[in-house]
Amino acid sequence: NKGIVGHVAALGEPLNIKDAYEDPRFNAEVDQITGYKTQSILCMPIKNHREEVVGVAQAINKKSGNGGTFTEKDEKDF
Repeated sequence: NKGIVGHVAALGEPLNIKDAYEDPRFNAEVDQITGYKTQSILCMPIKNHREEVVGVAQAINKKSGNGGTFTEKDEKDF
């Protein structure tokens, strides 16, 4: 259940985070190692036909529209 992906996997619910560094579940270690700056995150559970979580997909740093944050439409389209 560690981190954002672990949280989504455990609960089976999406997370749409506008500022990763404001979320206590965010692990900034990868940013520190790579020099990349994570800002927004859209993290979605992948479920099978029985509604069991079988994976998690994550998109980071929306590049266009809505000030770089993911929208509810993005969640539906994802």
